[in-house]
Amino acid sequence: MFGLCGSSTLTVAGYASEIVASGFPAVRRPGDRARRAQLDGYLARIVEHDFPEQGHLVRRPATLRAWPAGYPRATATTTSCSAILDAATPGDTGKPSKTCARGTGITRPI
Repeated sequence: MFGLCGSSTLTVAGYASEIVASGFPAVRRPGDRARRAQLDGYLARIVEHDFPEQGHLVRRPATLRAWPAGYPRATATTTSCSAILDAATPGDTGKPSKTCARGTGITRPI
């Protein structure tokens, strides 16, 4: 049996920073505010341009933008699609359908 060993100078705060720093190399370099602005801009571009270019009507862009924030909150343990949807759209009574949320097909505009 093989054992792993090693060390790191990262603290718990350092690990947390690495987790949220993004996997995009150019986005990792700037400070926190610039990184957040770049990632928000990237997400806005996807919602406002990429989805429509692929033929998907986005009626509620705020709901689509909320998904990347809600998804990780609901996936730390075994969860259901409904729990993820609730985390992504708290207090929203007109949630997208399960099929739409799962991305298996757009059954109604989001």
